[in-house]
Amino acid sequence: MIRIVCDPGQRVGNQLTLSLEQIHYLEHVMRQKAGDPIEVHIVDEGVYQAYIVGSGQAQLDPTPAPTRRLPSHVRLYQSLLKKDHFAEVVERGTEAGIQEFIPLVTERSIVREVTPNRQQRWLKIANEATEQSRRPDVPRIHPLVSLQEMTAPSLGLGLILDPSGLPLREAVIEDTPQEVSLVVGPEGGLTPGERELLLERGFTAVSLGPQIFRAENAGAFATVMLFALWMR
Repeated sequence: MIRIVCDPGQRVGNQLTLSLEQIHYLEHVMRQKAGDPIEVHIVDEGVYQAYIVGSGQAQLDPTPAPTRRLPSHVRLYQSLLKKDHFAEVVERGTEAGIQEFIPLVTERSIVREVTPNRQQRWLKIANEATEQSRRPDVPRIHPLVSLQEMTAPSLGLGLILDPSGLPLREAVIEDTPQEVSLVVGPEGGLTPGERELLLERGFTAVSLGPQIFRAENAGAFATVMLFALWMR
C-alpha cells in the first residue's frame, strides 16, 4: 500500500490536509482517487490507515496501526563528503534503519559547512526514504558538529568503522544494546590522532570485512549487518 509521511500540523482530528507535493504524488504519479486506501505516517505519532476523500484531503483511522520496531537505536556520526554525497548517506541509511544522522567535520573533510538549503534537502530525502522503506519512524538529522565535540556513548556500543579494526561479529556483544553510535570518516579516513581520541573515549574500531566500501555506503552496510546479527 502507498505510504506518505506527514507533519502533525497537517492533522485536525481524523482529517488530514495534504500538501501540494503529496497531492501531485498521489493523484498524478500513483493515480490514486477518492476512496482509495493509503497509509499515513505522522511524524512522532505513528502509522495510520486512511483513505482519500477528495483532492487534498484524507480521512484517518483513529487508531495507529501496529508497527515492528527496529532492534536498536543507531546513531551515525558521518563525516561530510564531497559533492554532497551525504545525501546518499541519508537515503541509504534511512532505508537501513539508522535513527539519527550527525554530520561531522574531521581533519580530512573537504566539505566543512552545511547550508540551510542542503539541510532541508536531506530532510526531504529522509522522508522519501522512510515512505519507500516503510520503516516505523522518521530519522532525525542534527546540526554539524566537530569530532572534538563528540561524547562517549552513554548507552550501548560506540563503533568506529575501520578496515584495520576487529571483525564486526567479534566486537559486538551477544545481547542487543539499547543504542549504537557509529563513526564513519571521510573519503581519506580518520587520522591516527582522531582514531586514538575516539578509542580513548570508549569507542571500538571494527571492520566490515576484507572489502573497502565507499564512505557513503559504510554506515548503511554496518547497520544492516548489525540488525542481521540481532534480529530474532
